[in-house]
Amino acid sequence: MQNFGAYANLQKDETTKQEIFDLFGQPHDVNYFETDESLWTYFSVEMTMSGATLIPFIGLVAGGSNMDTTTANFFFNPDGIFSKVETSSKSQYVNQWVGIATIAVENDEMTRVSEEMDKLDLPFDPKIAREMKGTSELTQ
Repeated sequence: MQNFGAYANLQKDETTKQEIFDLFGQPHDVNYFETDESLWTYFSVEMTMSGATLIPFIGLVAGGSNMDTTTANFFFNPDGIFSKVETSSKSQYVNQWVGIATIAVENDEMTRVSEEMDKLDLPFDPKIAREMKGTSELTQ
């Protein structure tokens, strides 16, 4: 997703989902709208440990990570043809207890991506889906 040159290859009303897959890989989430338009979401996450995490006792309560997230949303018309992309970046502190809680959330994203890959006859990698589990909850 950080390959900004790949964005230059996108052609509105021409680029297909297959071509997006070839450029950026498996999406981290897939959503459909009532209009049958769809959205593929990709996350790029960089985390660094907060200094408070290393302080005895305080780290148990105040420990966590600084998270920098870039999100790319690719929109497709009902025929699966690319219509636009929107990107955003967010930096935030994530308490370790909140981070642990996101692991426990049900991974609907994994199911949606798996179904989309099956529909398009593209490979599905459950490892990628598990690695991004809970990211959408943290970036809202």
